[in-house]
Amino acid sequence: MPESPPSTSLSVGFVGCGGFMRGNHLPNIARIPGFRIRALCDLDAALLAKIAATYRPDYTTSDYRRVFADPEIRVVISGTGPNFRLPLIEAAAASGKALFVEKPMSLGWEDTRRILEILAVRPVPVMVGMNRRYSEIMRETKRIFDARRLGPTLINYRIVGEDLLWPEFHREQLRRGASTLVHEIVHIFDLLNWLVGERPDSIYAVGPPSDNHILVLTWPGDARAAITSGGCGTEGFPKECLEIFTNNTAIRAQDFVELNVAQAPGERDRLFPLKSNPRGPCEGYTEARLREDLRAWRAQLTQEQIAVGYYYDSRVCVDKGHFAEMLCLHECLSRAQPIPTDAICGAEAVFLALKAQESLETGLPIRLDWMRLMPFSSSARRFLERSREPLLAGAA
Repeated sequence: MPESPPSTSLSVGFVGCGGFMRGNHLPNIARIPGFRIRALCDLDAALLAKIAATYRPDYTTSDYRRVFADPEIRVVISGTGPNFRLPLIEAAAASGKALFVEKPMSLGWEDTRRILEILAVRPVPVMVGMNRRYSEIMRETKRIFDARRLGPTLINYRIVGEDLLWPEFHREQLRRGASTLVHEIVHIFDLLNWLVGERPDSIYAVGPPSDNHILVLTWPGDARAAITSGGCGTEGFPKECLEIFTNNTAIRAQDFVELNVAQAPGERDRLFPLKSNPRGPCEGYTEARLREDLRAWRAQLTQEQIAVGYYYDSRVCVDKGHFAEMLCLHECLSRAQPIPTDAICGAEAVFLALKAQESLETGLPIRLDWMRLMPFSSSARRFLERSREPLLAGAA
């Protein structure tokens, strides 16, 4: 990751400027000297006018094709839904532009394979927004894990939030049969693959079709992981926790603020700053203090705020790596380096989610034959083989 502000200036076009873009990628890109916001694209003209007053792009448009046709734009950052990924990948490949898309990269087998086929024929840099591995606490976790790993390894990951506070469109997706395995747990699949350093060879899932699951994954090198995911918890409690046990060492990353280490010579417990805190400093937060603040915040949240569906600027927010992700994107593009969370990582995470859904349906563990999961053309196969090594090198 770059340690100083980037110097190379890259012009950026945004396609889709919804709430997540406005809360994360737009302000992050604006903070990085090496990026310049040239164009904003959205179907909502009133929203565009409001955002343009803040970020002052060269122009706004409702036609994404204009953004991809602009010769000055080097990278397009997409905030559209996953059902509109394929047209953007096609436009990026045709125009030769780099593209950032949020997770999930795709929704099913066919669109995922089609994306990789397109990129095999016309390679362009694609980053998928699986940001967990870019966070400072996870990079430190991997450094310690790599140094201490020996023999059997057990990993636990908890990611449990509160479905009552999910946006209405998210709840509607679940009612129509969508699954958080595809829409959220791809984050954790990617993180675990990166931590372990290879693809898993089996996956088993229990739970209902859409949400509240327990998953078990195994890897060839004697590593096993359990993921507890769901929306039956509360936002008044830290949402995520990672635990790793290996070589008689314990490592725990608590909701991106506190790292605990036991029996790892030379290592110590550490705290990591928040992303934002509307009521005070971002430094010095323990998991216990975060828990107290979240409990108090949830208790005072009103039904009116819940109905509006946006209230996160009123709470402390942990740093899950979104800013570092954008720094890494600039570094990779300006130095022509491989992108860590590229389209192949995106495909692997989606395939794992789909296989987890198959396990839910059958009630059986699923063996993962990656050669059969990715039956591509010879050109796509060469593309995958060339890309395999830098994928697992990590985000640092």
